[in-house]
Amino acid sequence: MKSWKKLLAVSAACSSMLLCTPADAAYQLNEEVANPPAALQMATQIGVLKYDNPNMQAVANKDAIVVLSFGTTFKDQRAKAIDATANAIAAAHPNAKVVTAFTSHIVIKHIAENEGKCDYMTPE
Repeated sequence: MKSWKKLLAVSAACSSMLLCTPADAAYQLNEEVANPPAALQMATQIGVLKYDNPNMQAVANKDAIVVLSFGTTFKDQRAKAIDATANAIAAAHPNAKVVTAFTSHIVIKHIAENEGKCDYMTPE
């Protein structure tokens, strides 16, 4: 019975991917990602949800991209990975505000204690 349910779930997922049309914008994997897991590959196909409201056309900073990660206390690795990714996203989307946030309050606290300040936000 379990294999029947798995087969149904897989076939539903595959058929939904075939029937969906490409979005206006989609996430692109970095070329250094050698073997992305299936969930990450599926996420690249989802694209970006957007809502067009004529009353919001003249509002500043209405478009934003949040670069969210667990975070790291290693400053050099943060610069090479997280900050570089956020900068690449900002360069690709010059009209959108790009904000980096960490999910780990422990990492944020450690950065603030060791570096004097922490400019990374939390998702809350």
